[in-house]
Amino acid sequence: MEDIVLQIACDVGRDEAALTILLPEVVSTNSQFLGTFGRGLAETCGDQSALWHRLRHAFEQVSDPAKRNPSALIGFLAATKRVDAAFCDATLDQLMCDPLLGPTFPWFQVAAGIDHHGLARLNEAAKAGGPVPVDQFRCLALGRQHEAIGDDDLAELLERISSREDGLPVAVDILAMRFYPLEHIPIAWNRRL
Repeated sequence: MEDIVLQIACDVGRDEAALTILLPEVVSTNSQFLGTFGRGLAETCGDQSALWHRLRHAFEQVSDPAKRNPSALIGFLAATKRVDAAFCDATLDQLMCDPLLGPTFPWFQVAAGIDHHGLARLNEAAKAGGPVPVDQFRCLALGRQHEAIGDDDLAELLERISSREDGLPVAVDILAMRFYPLEHIPIAWNRRL
């Protein structure tokens, strides 16, 4: 099914009329395949920046904030990392301060991958008083995303998260997944964690 959605997104990305019609639906619908759809758009567009701004604008135009779904934007930005890493990194830098998408920043960073710069962004976003609601960091526990982060770096990030109001349960969830044993992988515990 994912391959079919990817192909449809690629076709839509090449068809300006279809893209214009579908963009409002793509950012206001619930579907497990919206991230894949966003990836397909990124793989076929010639100008990532222009399409990113169109996606963001369509997202902003959804009148009911409860209906806004950033999944296609997340998939789109993650896919740009492979074709234009500089654009992806610059956009991630801007997202941290974006009043519309900034509150979901950790999801964008996790989808794009957590490298040295991504870890620095997550640490910045996790600071007390930051614009990102602390519960948004739970995405680090999903799919073992935290494994991209070394133990000492994760300990520092968890300290920031846990120091925020209501942050301790979030940090514990991430830490619990770090310690959740996988049968085939021996675990060496780090004292700082």
